[in-house]
Amino acid sequence: QPGGDHTTGSGQALYSAPNSGPGGGPGGDDIDGGECVTTSPAYSIAQDSLLSAWFFHGQRNAGDDVNDYFVLEASLDNGASWTSMASIGDVATRATWTKATYEGAVPAGTELKLRVRSSDGNGSGDIVEAGIDDIVICPAGPPGPSTSPTPNPTVSPSLAPPPPCPGEAEFIVEILTDNYPSETSWTLTNTCDTDLIVESKPRGTYTDPGKQYSESFCVPSGEHRFEIGDSYGDGICCGYGIGDYRVLYNGVVEAEGGEFASLETSSPFGSCGPVVTSSPTSSPSNFPTSSPTSKPTSAPSTTPTMFPTSAPTSTPSNSPSTSPTHAPTNAPTTSPPTDVPTSTPTTSPSTSPTGEPTNSPTAPVPTKNPTSSPTKFPTRQPTTSPTNSPTTSPTTSPTSQSTSLPPTPTLVVATFDPSLGAPKCSTVG
Repeated sequence: QPGGDHTTGSGQALYSAPNSGPGGGPGGDDIDGGECVTTSPAYSIAQDSLLSAWFFHGQRNAGDDVNDYFVLEASLDNGASWTSMASIGDVATRATWTKATYEGAVPAGTELKLRVRSSDGNGSGDIVEAGIDDIVICPAGPPGPSTSPTPNPTVSPSLAPPPPCPGEAEFIVEILTDNYPSETSWTLTNTCDTDLIVESKPRGTYTDPGKQYSESFCVPSGEHRFEIGDSYGDGICCGYGIGDYRVLYNGVVEAEGGEFASLETSSPFGSCGPVVTSSPTSSPSNFPTSSPTSKPTSAPSTTPTMFPTSAPTSTPSNSPSTSPTHAPTNAPTTSPPTDVPTSTPTTSPSTSPTGEPTNSPTAPVPTKNPTSSPTKFPTRQPTTSPTNSPTTSPTTSPTSQSTSLPPTPTLVVATFDPSLGAPKCSTVG
């Protein structure tokens, strides 16, 4: 339950069980075994009035007992009938001060009473506590005209108060400690600035069990993440006391709870805005060039050739010769010609070719045409050199008669016949 009255000062608050004295503490003096009822005395209402009151109700478990509840009621007929101002069923609730307002005006002439009913049913192990404070009854409208004019105001009306954190964000942390407050710690991290921790409270900061702490900070605007930890690993509710926490950012609740293990992390809240310099320059420090520093050429730097860079020759570089590179010799070269025909020709052309053709032509290559007339005797020496042109190639098959050879020369042989006393000539062939 809260550690003190809703407002500080000399007033009093009505609690279902105090957290002080021998055996005190959350769960030590809570409501047990049925309904606890508190009723106020009657208030006589002289003129139409507005009614409000502050209350708290803390309940650890939810859904375990239909007879767990809290009700704040008002009666306008001295307790004959009652109208609900606040009602809470069997749900887990946070034990913090909450304002309840009677709907409409309380008529003049009313005998007004208030009543609080809180119950812990038959279910075992639950913790239920309740309280009420700051009952306010005030006229609903302005009073009637006074008999004398009001004096002039002594203090000029004040202007609207300035925002709590000019140029920054307001961050509020509310923590209701459990039975072991020194185990609790928390951090606020700015996620826009590489997870910079902007506010934190280490273990040992909170020392009073069951006490409500509320702290306000001005932090740079941005996206933030809140983390709360418990060094023992049982959170701040509900094994050893009913603790809870609530985080407000610029007046909006961004995180709350109490039941966790070692650590609980909120979803990010706020946003990362643009980074603003202290005084922007009137113009860019370095003016951009009017055109690119290196102008592109109007055409490619290296103009492509219309054809391959090394143009092929119109004809092969080494033209083949029109005939074989090594022309055949005019005459055979293997061996020199023989001085005389290898085989003596027969007296008449033979019907068949000689046994073997000679391996090489005779020494003198036959002339193109036979000489005008055969010499009487064969020449003793071959001609000085072969004729310039070779004879026509031999035919594929031999002819029946010699066609291109010159007539066989007549060989005259002289013999000596002693009986005749003179040489005798005879013709052979």
